[in-house]
Amino acid sequence: MKTEFAAKMLAYLYVCGGGNEAVVLHEGLNAGMGIASQKFHIKGGEVPDTEGVVLIQQYIKELEAAEKNKDFQTNPVVYVPWLKEIFDRYHLRYKEGFSSAKKEK
Repeated sequence: MKTEFAAKMLAYLYVCGGGNEAVVLHEGLNAGMGIASQKFHIKGGEVPDTEGVVLIQQYIKELEAAEKNKDFQTNPVVYVPWLKEIFDRYHLRYKEGFSSAKKEK
C-alpha cells in the first residue's frame, strides 16, 4: 500500500467512516485500515510518523471542507475525486461510504 493511499484511507475513516456500517463490517476495508495505521505507526504507545500525520491532516481538511457542501453525500467523488479510488478498491457504493446519521442532519 502506497503512503499516499494509506493517508487517504485514514482521513476517510476519521471524517466519514467511524459510525458507518459499510466501513465497520467490511473485512477488506478493515484490513486496509490496519495496514494503513501500521504504515504511520499509529498504534498504542508508538510515536506516529510526523510526515505521515501531516499528510493525513491535509486529506482530513480536504474532506471536512467538501463535507460542508449540501450535495456531498449524494456524489462525494465530485468534490473529493480521490474517494473514488477507495470506493472502487473496496467495492463500496458512494451512498454506503458515508454514515446515514450525517445524511439526516
